[in-house]
Order: sequence, then C-alpha cells, then structure tokens
Amino acid sequence: MDFWTFIETHAATAPSIEAACGALEVALQELTEPEVLAYCQEFYAAMDKAYTWDLWGVAYLVAGGCSDDAFMDFRSCLVACGQDIFERAVADPESLLSIPQSNLSALFEEGLLYVGPAVYKAISGRAPERPVGPSDPLGAPWEETQEDLLQRFPKAWALYGWEEQSAANIAPPPIFATPPKLPAPPSKSWWKFW
Repeated sequence: MDFWTFIETHAATAPSIEAACGALEVALQELTEPEVLAYCQEFYAAMDKAYTWDLWGVAYLVAGGCSDDAFMDFRSCLVACGQDIFERAVADPESLLSIPQSNLSALFEEGLLYVGPAVYKAISGRAPERPVGPSDPLGAPWEETQEDLLQRFPKAWALYGWEEQSAANIAPPPIFATPPKLPAPPSKSWWKFW
C-alpha cells in the first residue's frame, strides 16, 4: 500500500473531515494487520515532518491561537489533504493562505489522528507503537508578539494579525467568532481550494 495514494483515494476526496474519518476507517478495516500498522507509522512520520515552528506560527495566526492539541489536529488534517498540499505547506507554510477561510478552518477539526490507531487496536488488540518523534518543533521558535509574528509571517499577519492594544500582548479573538463559514460547493472535496 502506498500511503499517499491511500490518503488521496480515501481522505482527500471526502466532502468533510467527518466523512474523511469514516472513509479511512472503512478502507483500513479491509487491510491486513501489518498494512494498518504501516499506515499508522507513515501517518506518524508525516505528523512529525509537519511539526515545525513555522507551520505552527501560521496556524496560530489563522486560528487566533493554537494549542499543542489544536496543532496536532491541524497537522492530521493537513496530511489528509494529500501529498502535494502537505509538502507545499511544510516547505512554505504561508502557501496555505490561498485557502478560503471556511476551508482553512476545517483543518483544525479533530478525528483523523485517531482513525488508524483505533482500527489497528480493533484488529490486533493493542495500540500501535508510536516511534519517538521530535521533542520540540523543528526550526526556530517564534514569540507571541506582533513584532515577531509580523516579521516571521508577513502574509499571514496581513490576513489574520491583530493590533496590539497595550504593552501586554493581547491575543486576537478566535477566527471562528468572525465571519461565518460559507458552505463549500458540493462538487469539491473539503480541502480543494485551488
């Protein structure tokens, strides 16, 4: 099984994150135990590859804050977008800014992270062993200040940054409290934005 082909076939063509989770679950249940374990290992490797300060910085600005857990959800959804989008985002996180806001917001939904391990546990009776990944994000850390975020992520700041209201940095309101989500055209998958 080729991991990225599997993702393209079952997750990237789904109309929503929930549908992607369901499609992956059904497809994984048809595989052998070693194949499901291989899927989990590839998924973990992709998650580790996307564990970068730059990607986290863009996610932080887009969502108006991004915890460790939210960044895990974000990376799992990014994997589900397929190899091309994933690789572009890892190389240039601001490439994600061409995504319409409603689709970009979907990248923070949870669920995809748990599908492979749940299927593997149902088949084998145990959780898949998670390889030891990086303890810290790759790259240089950023600070939660207007000056640093503007300098590091100028395009993301232009779209999602905030005005500092005092000497203390005040976090922006969550993106989900701003413009309402618009329904995606039914002919497109949840992630298709260009």
